Amino acid sequence: MHDKEITTYLANVLYIAIQDGRLTSQELAALDEVRRLVGAERIHATEATRLVENSKFIPQGVGTFGAQVRNLEDMVFVGLADADLVAGEREAIEVFCEQIGLTQTQLDQIVREAQVRCSDLELRAAPGSDATESKSDAHDNGRSAGTDGAQTWHPRQTTIARRACKTSIEDCRAAGIKSVELLPSNRDGEQCAMALSMRGTPLDIDRLPELPLPYCTARRCQCVWIAAG
Repeated sequence: MHDKEITTYLANVLYIAIQDGRLTSQELAALDEVRRLVGAERIHATEATRLVENSKFIPQGVGTFGAQVRNLEDMVFVGLADADLVAGEREAIEVFCEQIGLTQTQLDQIVREAQVRCSDLELRAAPGSDATESKSDAHDNGRSAGTDGAQTWHPRQTTIARRACKTSIEDCRAAGIKSVELLPSNRDGEQCAMALSMRGTPLDIDRLPELPLPYCTARRCQCVWIAAG
């Protein structure tokens, strides 16, 4: 796929993720997997986020028929990542399915396969691991390896922010706090639309997404975790 197709592909998936009004750690992990699979770079993530922020955006098929089916599979995967499909997710997926010419029977099969895929993702999540320290070298370099070995863009998390995250999580655990929320950076040029959309959303301290978030639009990540208010 070329750049415009990758951007629309990502926007279709992101549109599904935000239909329930919040982004869970499971959805973020699923989004990150999709981002890596398609080899998305910073410009793709930024433009995809901008497309979805437009109230007139609706998912549309791009690329070959095979790419459109994979896009639908990823949309269902992300939609199911945090449990069942909510009404808005289900409606958008059914419209997209009809748009690319698949039957309800074929969609049902995609849903079953996505449920297995979500189970695999949950097994790989390894609850209790320190998300703030994992893959730190890749973050410092600003790039990460995709599943095919190719290098894909990933924003940098500053050393100060990474240490602040680690300290905050350790303090919360020591105090018996089970839920934390993301404190986005408010500095000019460092704001991330994805992080801002998560403001005020409590997350399980043992199932936090890795920072920077998938689809991060900041030049460098300065978000930190704080006790949920």
